[in-house]
Amino acid sequence: ELVWTKPLKDGGSPIRGYVVECQKSGTAQWSRINKDELIRQCAFTVPGLIEGNEYRFRIKAANIVGEGEPRELPETVVAKDILSPPELELDLTCRDIITVRVGQTARIVGKVKGRPDPDITWSRDGKVLTKDKRIEIIHEFPHIELQLKAAVRTDHGKYLISAKNSSGHAQASAVVNVLDRPGPCQNLKVSYVTKDSCMVSWENPEDNGGSEITNYIVEYRQPNQRGWSIVSADLTKRLIKAHLVENHEYFFRVCAENKVGPGPVVETKTPILAINPVERPGEPENLHIAEIGKTFVYLKWRRPDYDGGSPNLTYHVERKLKDSDEWERVHKGSIKET
Repeated sequence: ELVWTKPLKDGGSPIRGYVVECQKSGTAQWSRINKDELIRQCAFTVPGLIEGNEYRFRIKAANIVGEGEPRELPETVVAKDILSPPELELDLTCRDIITVRVGQTARIVGKVKGRPDPDITWSRDGKVLTKDKRIEIIHEFPHIELQLKAAVRTDHGKYLISAKNSSGHAQASAVVNVLDRPGPCQNLKVSYVTKDSCMVSWENPEDNGGSEITNYIVEYRQPNQRGWSIVSADLTKRLIKAHLVENHEYFFRVCAENKVGPGPVVETKTPILAINPVERPGEPENLHIAEIGKTFVYLKWRRPDYDGGSPNLTYHVERKLKDSDEWERVHKGSIKET
């Protein structure tokens, strides 16, 4: 590329343009480069040179009268490629996180320069990306672009752009976030069941959909119902006390919601029964022998002070020989009297 300044004298007529001539080393002939029209600017890129050959150049200014005296470049020029390592620059819109919704197109745009033109590689998680139905790769130097069409949640992540030529290597990265609904909540549990309430708890989804979870929706239904009723639709905690009707069974389900919308629900697999918890009763009180005979003994006792939460008690009577360690039941079925 040749660059010069306009002559101090224009010969009394405005400069109309310039003529560039070159002379191949070893010859005496000067050849005009711009044969068809004058060069308007004070710069010109000379085409058609042969790599390795040596050239001399000179410039002539022209006005309405004709061409002036030439100005010759003092040194000869050897035609050879100018090598430069790659330089990568991402578009301003790609320097922060690139955020799109599911179904939209994510674009990573940048500029690259280098001599010779560098080879461009796009990759994610160590895997080189190639053009397919959803991935469009555009290399129109200096413009480069990767398009992720009909984006899905699994497209989110860090993308690496690598530019390499014989002079060096450059790399840049961009982060893509694809917004979607949250995944299913984890470890749904129902605990502390009584006749009129229970506690429903769960854990966060493994994937929040790329956006902060805003609330949770908890619902219930009875086994003989098809529709679900809302316990709460604006929960921010992962725990709620649900009110029940005694002796009724209930299923529960929960889902997380973000700014895109609610995610899939997760349900309890078996219903819970709204009754107070039943535990083992205490020991019968005042066990004693009321009557004894040759082949029998008549025992009496009193109900235990603690019935475990269930008033319907039954009893089992066992015996063992004096020197034995093993007890055996002395009746079939259950005894309801004391």
